[in-house]
Amino acid sequence: MSDLPDPPPMTIWSPGFNSWGHRCKLAAGTLSVMTDREIADADRWINEHYLFMGPSRPVA
Repeated sequence: MSDLPDPPPMTIWSPGFNSWGHRCKLAAGTLSVMTDREIADADRWINEHYLFMGPSRPVA
């Protein structure tokens, strides 16, 4: 194990949900587990912040 280098520091960020406070952080390469309510909150946040994506359209 001593031959393995230390991993680089993680860049973490807050998901932006005020009700979560500091209980949850996101980072690349990590796993998040969410319940129905959190998924609905996340969907709402995505819809509010990523308007440029627009509604999904079927591919012809």
